Amino acid sequence: MNNNIKIKRYWPIPPVIESVYEYQNVNNDKYLQKDVTTFFRDNLLSWISNDNKFNKFNKYKLIIESKTGILFIYKLLQKFINKTNINWYDLRDNYKLIKKYIYIKLSSL
Repeated sequence: MNNNIKIKRYWPIPPVIESVYEYQNVNNDKYLQKDVTTFFRDNLLSWISNDNKFNKFNKYKLIIESKTGILFIYKLLQKFINKTNINWYDLRDNYKLIKKYIYIKLSSL
């Protein structure tokens, strides 16, 4: 009788590791925030000059052109973002909505 038994060795299957993606949080980018703020500040100045609806805010034009105006627009956009959970990079896509929001906020001054 043959007492030699062959033992088969099975190596374990390597674990399947899915790829993990980590995206950079663009909302914390100060350059993006500054760019979007100046975009809406420049648009607000053009709205005041060209849009009949915004003509009544002509008295705020000098303030908006200064650094105080940039800070004011930045705070308005920050409040808008906190209320609506829209990202900074999506603000330009919501152009009309932000235009209405700025109009309402300037009217309440």
